[in-house]
Amino acid sequence: MKSLYLKQRIFTIVDKYFVYDEAGREVYKIEGQFLSIPKRQTIYDASGKELFTLRRVIFTLMPAFVLYDPSGKELAVIRKRFTLFHHQIDIESDFGSFSIDGDFLSHDFTILKEGRQIVRMQKKWLSWGDAYEIQIDNGENQAFVCALVIAVDQAIHEQSGTHRR
Repeated sequence: MKSLYLKQRIFTIVDKYFVYDEAGREVYKIEGQFLSIPKRQTIYDASGKELFTLRRVIFTLMPAFVLYDPSGKELAVIRKRFTLFHHQIDIESDFGSFSIDGDFLSHDFTILKEGRQIVRMQKKWLSWGDAYEIQIDNGENQAFVCALVIAVDQAIHEQSGTHRR
């Protein structure tokens, strides 16, 4: 298991997240686009190389996102399901089929890959901005998992009515 720590920077015009490893080194950066429609975040590695772009699908009842590679190829479709007492998100991707299950309070999530748990993520209770501890099975694509965490964070905020622009 590898642990990563995702932290949202607050007091910025666009959404910004930074992902750190266990030693506190920045491994990924996620930046939103200013006034983009649909809403979009780009995932970069520590050297600044673009890895993925996550775009919100507009005109959907429940939050949905599409993940693209730098050339614009669609890699994954992420859709939040309608549920009453917990969160469930389905992902169909070039990396396999995934589902994300979250608790009622939106703080504990698991990511299942074809029925097997590969990620456990926990949102911190007291922090400035959203902060997650992410535990990833060895061998899984860490940047892809970080994109899924951003999609979860955005979907939860959109459904609860606490949009961030």
